[in-house]
Amino acid sequence: MGGKAERECTITEGQDILIPIVTTICATITGETAESLLAQCADFTEQTRNLKLIIDRNQVRNLEDNRVTVESLFTISDLPENNLFGLPAGSSIDAVADGYWVLIENLSAGEHDITVVGKQHGHLSSGEKWDLKTDVTYHLSVEGE
Repeated sequence: MGGKAERECTITEGQDILIPIVTTICATITGETAESLLAQCADFTEQTRNLKLIIDRNQVRNLEDNRVTVESLFTISDLPENNLFGLPAGSSIDAVADGYWVLIENLSAGEHDITVVGKQHGHLSSGEKWDLKTDVTYHLSVEGE
């Protein structure tokens, strides 16, 4: 996953935005326990580098303080065809999550650009190398109430 993207969004003034910078979801594909999934997610998340959040050309600092771990299992329901877990369409799967999120509050009415950047890299237990790079810009219109 990851990649470079640009998105256009519209919200109403007063709405807050929860934005993922880099996140990892680990799922019970072969019957793993919540504990083993949390350890796996933590390993991936600890390989995160180069976190950036830029709001209207102003870089937000200390993003490492925004790590969130969902420690209990949650269910991802009604998976679509060709889902990233390789499961049949309509299936459900239990998962945990770990990563970096930022809550953006009180944006004024008008146009805003929000860019999130992050990288993860490392090796899977199989020895296979993996790299994830995220670079997403949101062109956000905030409409006055």
